[in-house]
Amino acid sequence: MLTGLHLLRTGQVEANLGVLNTGARLPFLEDLMALKRSGREAEPLPEPLEVYRAAHRQLLAALEAAPLSTRLPDAVPDAAQRAVSDWVVQVRLGALQLTAR
Repeated sequence: MLTGLHLLRTGQVEANLGVLNTGARLPFLEDLMALKRSGREAEPLPEPLEVYRAAHRQLLAALEAAPLSTRLPDAVPDAAQRAVSDWVVQVRLGALQLTAR
């Protein structure tokens, strides 16, 4: 949800929750990220669960309202769609090598 909100607000994809949380200020997110880093992400969420439910409701409402004020265009330009399609075809045919960043 934080990535989607950031994208709709800025037009940029940001998947780093630490970065996103500087704006969201979810007090529990650092603790949850620490659980994930320690390999304990499958454990039940720390109590009280209502804290997470309330944050989820708030983020969902913000995400549902965000398209009304987004800077993103309503549609992807045809040239961009063709360029992405051509790139995908070239990658699948092995004409391009993907590199990790």
